Amino acid sequence: MGRFFPFRRPQRGMPICLRGLARGLAKMDEALSGMTFENGRVEWSANDVPHLVYGDDGCGSFPGDNGAGLPSVGGASRYPFGPEYPFGISIDGAVVTVYPQIVYHGGTALETEQTDVTILADKDWIIIEFDPDASTPAVVVKRWDASRGLPRDHDGLLVRGIWRFALAGEEGAKAASLDRAGWAPGNLGMMTEDGT
Repeated sequence: MGRFFPFRRPQRGMPICLRGLARGLAKMDEALSGMTFENGRVEWSANDVPHLVYGDDGCGSFPGDNGAGLPSVGGASRYPFGPEYPFGISIDGAVVTVYPQIVYHGGTALETEQTDVTILADKDWIIIEFDPDASTPAVVVKRWDASRGLPRDHDGLLVRGIWRFALAGEEGAKAASLDRAGWAPGNLGMMTEDGT
């Protein structure tokens, strides 16, 4: 029937001699007292009310989220943090590592290299840039300065914004955090000038 009261759930007006009540209350006490969760801790108020305090893993984590409004993928690795995800990243201070990814252009698979990008200003982007006229096409991962506005094609190069970052902290101790996803994984193959 229920996790703590398997025989019958207590309801208002029932006698306190309800079968299983003491056992159910003991199980509730044990569950609350031993409560833990990933990337945080439980603090108890003076009147024994639990308060969940979430940790700071560099991306402002909270439950069901990786700090960027993106869905969690169970375990310690959450999208987009890790090499197993499309344009997966890791953050160390203001340096963002972008893991290799395969992008298709005209049916040809092009692989990006693992790249470290230093975020220099709040709202900087990490982009991929592609020259469709190059004799040996390559997809380059780099920073797009926030002062240039949103990432856009220029000088015959195709540009796609992947991630935008917030930057906070004092000089010499700046920390980047994921601010926004730009390009959804579903359209990674769309690296053509006409969008087809």
